[in-house]
Amino acid sequence: MVVMTRPRNQANGFTAVLFFASLILGIFAILFLKIVGAHQVIVTLAPVGIMLVYAGAVYSIRKLRLRLDQAGDNLYYLGFLYTLTSLAYSLYEFGSS
Repeated sequence: MVVMTRPRNQANGFTAVLFFASLILGIFAILFLKIVGAHQVIVTLAPVGIMLVYAGAVYSIRKLRLRLDQAGDNLYYLGFLYTLTSLAYSLYEFGSS
């Protein structure tokens, strides 16, 4: 007997909201910490911490649960977008000096 189930979170927008909230929070954290001149370790730990909270929420909160490959992709893209943010700010700083 084959049981058909719909994929988890197919129509659930909570995961998208959490992703974009994590993205915006991380971007603001990176930019703010770079502007105030925080040590690079702090600038790096802030988005890493946000990514860990995101991973924990997606793994442990039932309404936000994703397949592991989707969660991994989302974390990869968060890290990539945070890297681009940091690079863009560095290029802006370099160009203005």
